[in-house]
Amino acid sequence: MSNETYINNTSPGVAHTLLFMLRKEHSAEDLGLAGSCLKSLQKSAYKNVVVYNQGFYTNSELQDYLSQYDLNWFIIGDASNVGIVRGRQRCFEYIWETMPEMGYISELHLDMLFSQDWELPLVELLQTTREPVMSCGFINKYGILAHLNKRLVEMPQNLEQMEQTLAQVRFDGIVTGFGHPCIHKAEILKAMGGYDTNFMTAKHFCEDDSLLLSYYYYLGTQLKWMPKMTYKSVVYHACEGQRLTVDVDGYENFNGIVKQYGAMGMKHLYEIHNGKKKFFLDKYNEMIAEANIHN
Repeated sequence: MSNETYINNTSPGVAHTLLFMLRKEHSAEDLGLAGSCLKSLQKSAYKNVVVYNQGFYTNSELQDYLSQYDLNWFIIGDASNVGIVRGRQRCFEYIWETMPEMGYISELHLDMLFSQDWELPLVELLQTTREPVMSCGFINKYGILAHLNKRLVEMPQNLEQMEQTLAQVRFDGIVTGFGHPCIHKAEILKAMGGYDTNFMTAKHFCEDDSLLLSYYYYLGTQLKWMPKMTYKSVVYHACEGQRLTVDVDGYENFNGIVKQYGAMGMKHLYEIHNGKKKFFLDKYNEMIAEANIHN
């Protein structure tokens, strides 16, 4: 890794964040995913989970549902879909306000399956490097291993097989890239402010890019920081890089990033993503060309 090793005395405690929303027209499917996810999440080394209730259940019903899983639940929200940006940000703020001793904050999804103590390799790296956030490796529903250009020959058919597969594909390596689940250093995330809802006004889309760009500028442009993930921990994330169907104009968030960071923000996002998201470069070139017209 590019950052020198150092000793970080931050408390190792991790508070997990999770947005809970079931689609009424797909409630059976979503409940199946949620059940498998939460059953596997019980294997986590850290047990505190802040849940933002996005809908389907009332808070009381959600508490009853979650009580079957051996985790410490903290339910916020009022069963209305405020979107990923606001829901996740309110989870962050709840942790900053009520759990200030927590050194780290994760971002989880209901379509994930976790292996035993999956957080520990990420926390170890965060404690011994200057990285502000770390993702773990993951396999999606097509068997693709993120940022490795590899694909499983055969997908596991049940939780037990998945646990074995996640263990088999682990290796002690760092790759450039970002995805969920990830774990943030709580102090730095708070210093940056988390997701800026002044500019991220849509329910989802580009929120990760906004956060990565915030880290890039917080750390200083001379570092040319890029996000990293460790394959020493691997989880299953069915729809990473995709979205469940939600009617929303996500380009409001893209336009928000443009307003907040301008042309250089587009250029830096292209670099952060290692040249893999050309539309950021296209937007940068478009903005430069438009500026030259008026010169």
